[in-house]
Amino acid sequence: MPLVVVFIFIRFEYYLQYLSMGGHFPASVDEFDAQKKAIGIYNDLGKQFITFAITTVGALAYYIKSRAEFRPMGTTVKVALLSSIVAAIVSIYFGQSWLSGLANQLANNYFKPSAPSVAVPELAQYVCFLLSLSWGAIAIVLQEINRETLTRACVDGGAIGDVESNSASSTFSQD
Repeated sequence: MPLVVVFIFIRFEYYLQYLSMGGHFPASVDEFDAQKKAIGIYNDLGKQFITFAITTVGALAYYIKSRAEFRPMGTTVKVALLSSIVAAIVSIYFGQSWLSGLANQLANNYFKPSAPSVAVPELAQYVCFLLSLSWGAIAIVLQEINRETLTRACVDGGAIGDVESNSASSTFSQD
């Protein structure tokens, strides 16, 4: 499923690029200004995706910590969470590679966004980030379904009320 989502997003991006091809700059915009703006956009976009990937790792770590007390995670959830975190870290690596390739081009007075040193890490960063989001969403949905199933089973069996009353009485007895 995550690979299908990634494939759909990539195809959509290529379709949008195809629609926007062609045309010339207006007379008021020279080529140098356009390149400066494109370089700024590339730089900002790469940094944003690195920030998103770091945020994803932090959010998943917080989720793991906050949900650990409710129910142990199943193997599928653990694999999905680990896959999500690894994909986010690899996305950060490719983002750094993308920005390094861009900086290397600029240091040599050269700018070609379609060059492999820029285009391959850019695409790899997108793919890894989308995989990270997909695997993270799958893990959270599966864990919440498992938790909801356990909660229903405990409510039907009467165990939840016993646990809540015991924890409430122990909390108040400490005062």
